[in-house]
Amino acid sequence: MGECIFGAAVNKQNVVGFTLGTGLGCAIIFQKKILNGANGTAAEIWPSPYASGTLEDYISGAGVSRLYQSIAGREASALDIYHLAVSGDPAALETWAAFGKHLAVPIAWAVNLIDPEVVVLGGSMALAYPFFRTTMENHFRQYVCSIPAEKTKIVPSGLGDHAGFIGAACLMLDDEGVDAINGQGITD
Repeated sequence: MGECIFGAAVNKQNVVGFTLGTGLGCAIIFQKKILNGANGTAAEIWPSPYASGTLEDYISGAGVSRLYQSIAGREASALDIYHLAVSGDPAALETWAAFGKHLAVPIAWAVNLIDPEVVVLGGSMALAYPFFRTTMENHFRQYVCSIPAEKTKIVPSGLGDHAGFIGAACLMLDDEGVDAINGQGITD
């Protein structure tokens, strides 16, 4: 919600957000409202079956570590793999590319199902966006319908680590408050 009011999805009606970190989180904003579903679990996609496990087995910090170990033959944390990629380590770069390929799958599912205007990627692992962006986008475009393939934007969070608490604060606003501040942005 914070990204829709102050961040990367300002003034957008329909947004899907993925939180990439220790686990995999997802949220849907539909017509400027959080979609909760019948049981309050809408967008809880992390346990969905994928490859030889679940989505979260591949799209999480632990998933990145497993990918890296299968490529490099040694263990490292997702943060260490990020720093290795920054330094140009080929195994780390290959790991993030593989991560992007895996991430493209749930993004494509979400876009094909919901047809959002924008997909926002946040969480600690979104820092590695430059390393997985190209592979993710290439695979995403292969898996989605032609119109969203051309029009749907996938962007990193504009609020970074602050998105969660800003979004929580935004939940306290009524529709008039949201409309009054929507698009105004945040100043430091």
